[in-house]
Formats: sequence, C-alpha cells, structure tokens
Amino acid sequence: MRGCGDRAPAGGVENRFLDSVCRKLKTHRQPDRQELTYAIRQERVNGRMFASLWFRTRGCRRGQHGGCTVCNYGYARPPSATEMVNSVREGLLGLNQDETAALLVSPSGSMFDEWEVPDGARKGILSLIRETPCRSFTCETRADTVTDNRVREYASFLGNKVASVEIGLESASAWVLKYCLNKSLKPGSYLKAIRLLRKHGIRSIANIMLGSPFLSPRESIDDAVFSVVWALSNGTDECVLFPVHVKRWTLAEWLWRRGLYSPPSLWSLVEVLWRLGPQRTRRVTISWYRPYRQRTARSELDLARDLALVLSPTTCDNCVAEVINMLDAFRCGGGFAVVERLRALDCSCKARWRASLESRPLAGLEGRVRLAYDVIGREILGEAR
Repeated sequence: MRGCGDRAPAGGVENRFLDSVCRKLKTHRQPDRQELTYAIRQERVNGRMFASLWFRTRGCRRGQHGGCTVCNYGYARPPSATEMVNSVREGLLGLNQDETAALLVSPSGSMFDEWEVPDGARKGILSLIRETPCRSFTCETRADTVTDNRVREYASFLGNKVASVEIGLESASAWVLKYCLNKSLKPGSYLKAIRLLRKHGIRSIANIMLGSPFLSPRESIDDAVFSVVWALSNGTDECVLFPVHVKRWTLAEWLWRRGLYSPPSLWSLVEVLWRLGPQRTRRVTISWYRPYRQRTARSELDLARDLALVLSPTTCDNCVAEVINMLDAFRCGGGFAVVERLRALDCSCKARWRASLESRPLAGLEGRVRLAYDVIGREILGEAR
C-alpha cells in the first residue's frame, strides 16, 4: 500500500460529520485547572538535553469546533497575554539550561495562531527565549497558521539560535486526514508551510502519527512509513513519530470503549522504524511511546486528570520494561542498532502482534469507515447516516 490517500479523492478538507461528533463528545469535557499555568519536562534526546515547556492558553482553535478524532488539548478561561508570558518566564526558571540544550515551548495548539496566542504574548515569549542560553529552539503550530510575516518575525526574534517549527502533519494521506483524523488539512498546505520556513532559514519538523482510528494494524504501519518517506522526500528536515494514546472525550475513546479501536502496539512502532531503515531513521525521532512525567511549580501532572490519558501504547507485562528502555535508548541517540536489537527481541505478545498483521479486515478501508459512520451517527448524534 503506497498510502491510504491513493484510495479515493478527499475533496475539501472539512468533515462536518466528524466535527459534529467530536464537538458532541466534548460537551462535558473538564477545563484545565486554573492553577495549572505551565508544565515542564527534561530528558536526553539524540545525546543532548531536551527541555519541553507547555503553557496554558484558551486551547486549540480546532478543538473548540470539534477537533481531531484522537486529540484532546485542554481548554480554559483565556489567560491574558501578560499571564502567558509570566507562565513561560516562571517555567523557564524551573529548567536546567545550558548552551547545548534544545528547548521546545508551545501552547495547547498553535504558537502562530493569534486567536490562541495573541501577538503581544508571542512576541513576549520569543523575547524570553532569545535571552536563554539554549542553542536550538522549537515551537509547534498548525500548517495553516504559517505565514511569511509570522516566520520572518520568528527568525528575527531568535537571532543566532537554530530555530525549528514543528507541524502536525500526522499523515501524508489526504483521505486519512479527512475521514479518519478530521485534521482539516491537506498535505499541500503542509508543503506550502515548509517552503516558507525554508525561505527564512527555519528548520521543519513533521509530527507523524501511528494508529489513526479505523485503520487496521497493518494499514497503520503502512500509513506511518508512507508519511515519513513522503515528508522527508518533500523537504522536511526531521520527523517525530508517535503512537496514539487514547484520551478522554475523543472519538478514539468512544470507539475503544465499544471494542472498535485499540492504541497501536509498541511492536508496530518498532516495525515502522525497521522499515524506514538506517538512513531515514537518522532523521526520525520518536515521542509519546510512553506517558511522560511532567511537573509544575508545585507538583507532577496527573496523567488521568491533567492529560486525560485513558490508555497508552504498550506490549505486555513480560517485555514492556525492556522495550521501553530500548526505545529510550533509540530516542537518546542509539541509532539503528537499537532498532535491530528490538527487532530481534522475542516475546509471546510479539507473536500475537504479528498474527494481527496477517488478519485481513472483511471490508476495505472506505467500506469500514462508512459502516462505522452509520453506527457513530446513530449512537452519538441520534441520526442515521
């Protein structure tokens, strides 16, 4: 399979049905705690310190209208621009920084979306970043918020730092984006964004998802491999590959509770890396293959309450600790040799996973999605599709 997007033209990017479904499922979503203004974590990635700082905003714009089928970025009372800048300032004080550190600072959705991060907040935050000793800096934003003016401003504020922008591509298949993820994005929009980044000397990073709803385990692997290859072949500097976690108030959770979805096995993540090979994996980082410990000024975040995590990708109790440790080693810069060791690792759960790849769905992807939409429409919206 070259890519699920080869199956059918996707037409426009809006999926009003999934917008309605996701909006309905978020009806009783709990807002972020008011005292939760930022969260930080530090780890080693590719042999150097990596620090991540999230700051509270009103939430992702897309999430207010329904949002993606797997995503549940929080929402809250919109903090002022001053409050956002102060949150980042306080969070930076809690990080151990040095000149070799890589730093990521991002909101719940898009740094370049003025609806979420007002102009004054963005400039104030970038001014703080400029004064840090970190060598490289990254923020996250949607492709459709990347404009020439925003990127020019970003480059000018960061001066001599190695600057990157991380964009949620998720899949290079327009069909999967529209009908499985409700991403409201076409791959062409992503290409336009990275061209603007390259014009101003900014590195591009693509987030690639493993485990989109409605895809079989084999289709998920194929789609992730296809998407990484597509992104790198079209000028992306680096890809971050991550498996889906089930989060509350999402369609993924609704499907999981009815036995219609499972997060991907970590063996699928290993398989994607193996298929990409030693050359491409030099430009691939993995993330969110484990729930991360994140802290605020006063405490650690609660995974269920603050991150809304219900279920995470895993293997089995007998091998998961070893698998996670080896994935940690790969993320820390261990290279393809770690993937080869993971590939050789044996466990009874790995045999069951391989059997799941050989199990062929009774219908094609489009037919399965159509049938699932009928059930979703009746049970969530109370209407036939």
